[in-house]
Amino acid sequence: MKSLCVAVGMPGSGKGSFSHIAEQFGFHIYICGDVIREEAIRQGKQLTREILSTIMVEIRKKEGPAIVVERLMDKIDKNIQLILIEGVRSLDEIQALRKKFNTIIFAIHASPSIRFKRLKERGRTDDPKTFSEFQRRDQGELMMVLHSGSIHLLHPCSLMRHYSRPEECMLIRF
Repeated sequence: MKSLCVAVGMPGSGKGSFSHIAEQFGFHIYICGDVIREEAIRQGKQLTREILSTIMVEIRKKEGPAIVVERLMDKIDKNIQLILIEGVRSLDEIQALRKKFNTIIFAIHASPSIRFKRLKERGRTDDPKTFSEFQRRDQGELMMVLHSGSIHLLHPCSLMRHYSRPEECMLIRF
């Protein structure tokens, strides 16, 4: 069975930074949020937090709770050896991945204040504008996935400052 890595974490926790490090090792990155954004574009809708949240709920109701990773799995090139999926949001999605892959889950953690700052700085249209909006968004996220991590990393971006080469920060390589 082929292996893959999964990066889970709350919005702004550092999943993207972790993925960037993995990409430097030759990992191919697949992002769950891109599936939702692609669906919004396909439907001709704007990429706002409200619309993306609605689409995320609708496609899961219509096509099943693991549909996001199922769509991603359809895109994975069978010849690729190093795979990282970023942003899995439910245990159903993790179970779907585990049926087809040996799965190592990296749970990425960062404090709410750091995550809010990062979200404001990245400036995506679906990012919260106020801290109270950020807190409401957090309440809507499923944190159970974080506890399923094989490896837990605190502030992976700050770890990078202590190393001269990104590979010193990478814990596992296939």
